Amino acid sequence: MALYTKFDMSYPSLLLLCTVFLLAIRTLRSHLSTNRLRKGCQPPRSIPQKDPFFGLDIIYGRFTETYENQSRDTIARGLFSKYGHTFQSFPYGVSEIVTEAPEHVKAIYGTDFESFGVGPMRSFGLKPLAGDGLMSTDGAVWKAHRSVLTPIFARATYHQHMFEQHVARLLALIPEDGSTVDLQPLFDRLALDSSSEILFGESTLTLLPETPADAMRFLDAYNYSLQGVGMRMVLPFWDFLSRDPKFWSSCKDAQDFVDKILDKVMDKAVSTSEEQKYSVAYGLANLGQDRVKIRDELLGLFLPVHDAIATPLTNMFFNLARNSQAWTKLQEEVSAIGPAELTPKLVKSLSYLNCVINETMRLYPGVSANERIALRDTVLPTGGGPNATSPIFVKKGVKVVIWFASMARRKDLWGEDAEIWRPERWEGDFKPDRWINLSFGAGPRMCPASDLGVTQIAITTIRILQKFKGIQNRDPVMEFVDRWRVTTVSKNGAQVGLIL
Repeated sequence: MALYTKFDMSYPSLLLLCTVFLLAIRTLRSHLSTNRLRKGCQPPRSIPQKDPFFGLDIIYGRFTETYENQSRDTIARGLFSKYGHTFQSFPYGVSEIVTEAPEHVKAIYGTDFESFGVGPMRSFGLKPLAGDGLMSTDGAVWKAHRSVLTPIFARATYHQHMFEQHVARLLALIPEDGSTVDLQPLFDRLALDSSSEILFGESTLTLLPETPADAMRFLDAYNYSLQGVGMRMVLPFWDFLSRDPKFWSSCKDAQDFVDKILDKVMDKAVSTSEEQKYSVAYGLANLGQDRVKIRDELLGLFLPVHDAIATPLTNMFFNLARNSQAWTKLQEEVSAIGPAELTPKLVKSLSYLNCVINETMRLYPGVSANERIALRDTVLPTGGGPNATSPIFVKKGVKVVIWFASMARRKDLWGEDAEIWRPERWEGDFKPDRWINLSFGAGPRMCPASDLGVTQIAITTIRILQKFKGIQNRDPVMEFVDRWRVTTVSKNGAQVGLIL
């Protein structure tokens, strides 16, 4: 009995001892694993910081860049030219690796995909507007979103005649007397009308002469929301630094607009049109998805689907207006097809048009920079040490920023004229490495609607060229100036005169 009592009294101590032992084993295993990963690794070059502890000077610099709308691409290229293709800084007192190395893109987007994620960054940025959906989750949750959406996108066939109607309305809004027009807002409205039809099953019809007021409110609210989302991604303490009531009201206005459309889709008493049956909204509703989750998913998807055509079209005509030779070559190619139906097969056969599209998306990627968080301890294959050739140990929680816009201008990857818009580089058998040509991303997160986006860009360009025989630049600023929100767009739009 005494023995039993003694054992009973010491049981909590034994339990505590076992717990400590197991934790020690776990810590030791983690330490050994980390040591194995660290072998041969060296850190990348660090940029100088006035504040070595919290990097307040870097945080302030980002705040002023974002607030004053400076060219982040130009600033990034300056840092790469000074510190090499990969370097690190310590904003908020934590390591952040910045790179323009294709070897890192291959690891992060391909061979070591499972070690990196987006959730910790995008969730904070997107949550006020779009909650947690495909664009802001990782791992099993992301796979669940992807598995639901992939077959829905496959069924969401988008009839070309519907898109052609939107293009015809766009053409009607371009002045025929050669007067100056900024094509950027028109391309924004084209993308809004077509993407809303794909996602919601109902077009916003912003290209009609009498634009619905609620659709324009949505477009204005969504665009303003994206600026706030972008700031929250760059500056995690943005809420503390800036109380912007317009950001929150814009998010609410965008959500209210989608809610009204969902009312029609989910109301069983209202007959569903054929367009709605093939929409992403209808597909999600038909699966019994929660209403708020459907709305969040649609708002999260709207950004990549919308910007996949609006931004490249603006940047393409920005350059065509400054390059008469390219315009003439395109005119010759388009004239040769006559009145033929613009099928995807025909569009793909227009070699110079595809060169123009590829070159535009190379030099002006819609997303200038993308970020990933290490979800576990891992290693990047190169960029460390004094010669930048050693592997880099990446501890769990470290952010890696990949600058696509800078990589697109690397002369060792694209040639001495890498910073020049030259479609001819894509002629012949030229095929760049898949890890340096990232127009629609790469790996498992690659855009599922990339072919559709290219086809719509091509159709719009062809129809404009068939109607107008000449183009003139009307922008006093000749160089491209970027304006950053979540994606990178032309600050000055595409101010041109189109000649019949």
